[in-house]
Amino acid sequence: MMLIATLPTFVSAKDLVLSERILRHPLIDGVRYNTGGASPYRAKTILEKLQALAEKHDKKFFVDLEGRQVRIAKWTPFSAGMVVLNRGFEIELPAKIHFRGLGWFDVLNADLKNNKIFFDGGFDSPRYYLGESQSVHIVAKRFNINGYLGESDYEFISGSMDVGIKSFMLSFVESLEDIYEFSQAFGAANQKGIGSSEMVIKIESLRGVEFVKKLSPALTKELWLMAARDDLFLAHLNCKRDFLDSLKTIISKDPNAILASKIMSGFETGDSLTVGDLSDMVLMSQAGYKNFMFSDELSRKFDQVMLNWENIVVPLLSK
Repeated sequence: MMLIATLPTFVSAKDLVLSERILRHPLIDGVRYNTGGASPYRAKTILEKLQALAEKHDKKFFVDLEGRQVRIAKWTPFSAGMVVLNRGFEIELPAKIHFRGLGWFDVLNADLKNNKIFFDGGFDSPRYYLGESQSVHIVAKRFNINGYLGESDYEFISGSMDVGIKSFMLSFVESLEDIYEFSQAFGAANQKGIGSSEMVIKIESLRGVEFVKKLSPALTKELWLMAARDDLFLAHLNCKRDFLDSLKTIISKDPNAILASKIMSGFETGDSLTVGDLSDMVLMSQAGYKNFMFSDELSRKFDQVMLNWENIVVPLLSK
């Protein structure tokens, strides 16, 4: 069993203190840094400090690139009924957009030139601001992001090369072209000759599942798959009953696939393990998953989470 934790977004010194506490835990095998969080520091500065901590505690360190992850580009009141996205896109209606904590809303129109989505927030719009860097999910008749890597991805790839990091997680992979685009960027930035990259391929969309289904056995051996369940479940908006089949597809292609997101989710909204959490872990273990990754939200409750993981979940899965 391998356990990967998510380090907090590096904003201040206290985040380094928490990161070190996570890294020194004996049950943590590796960590990832989610590059989508808003930090006042440049990529190289962030990676230098975190890589040093990971090496100190002899833990594997992954840089999680955004890929075609869609985020909000600027703070906007929900009542505006409009949001600016961080990437250029193409869309064909009908479509829905999901905001974390608020739910799904119908997309009314789009301004492709300015990366704007207009949505129907209803008559009683909550007094709520849609936060910069907050991820969103869009399900549409057709929705495409222009290119795979974003501007920040190139910065983090370059910063990784500067400090000798070669392990990456690639978000929302849907084709071999996505992997090739990353490989090209990695090769172009790899001036120090630190060796080939290690890639974890995150499956978070229906297209991603179809990509996995078509993978040849030879190619599958070269990739490490991840079932990123949060966005993957959202992608199944109109076919939720197929969600478990998608998870089974991923583990059938890669017996070492990582299960991520919505693990011990009772700690995301509360302070305790739930019946659903325990049932979920048993079901996923029976499906074949033995490697897991904690979400961003769990890093802030790390001590509580690990106490329950060590005393309840590990013995349960070991039966």
